[in-house]
Amino acid sequence: MDLGVLFARLETEQSTADALEALGDLVVYSQVVAAAERYGEQPGEYLAASAGQFASMAGDESWLALVAAMERAPDPGQAAMLYIARWAIARDAAPAPEAHSCSCEATSIVGG
Repeated sequence: MDLGVLFARLETEQSTADALEALGDLVVYSQVVAAAERYGEQPGEYLAASAGQFASMAGDESWLALVAAMERAPDPGQAAMLYIARWAIARDAAPAPEAHSCSCEATSIVGG
């Protein structure tokens, strides 16, 4: 599966079947559907946006885990999409950090 073609198709395709096919995992797909609904998006749109966010926000450990998952999988494109979906779902489920009371616009780590 060519990832560039997949992302382009997901961005424009309204069919949820393409999103499910891209993931190949019904449980993760149902989590994607729920997350997409929270943002007023179709599942494919959520996946495409998640890929962009992963590219700009993921740390070195996430990138290394993504490459390892792709190397082990019979379909590296599907493995990448599944890993990115799980990363995005976990990120979206995490509580937002608390803001400082000052005007510096920085955030603090809760409990730390």
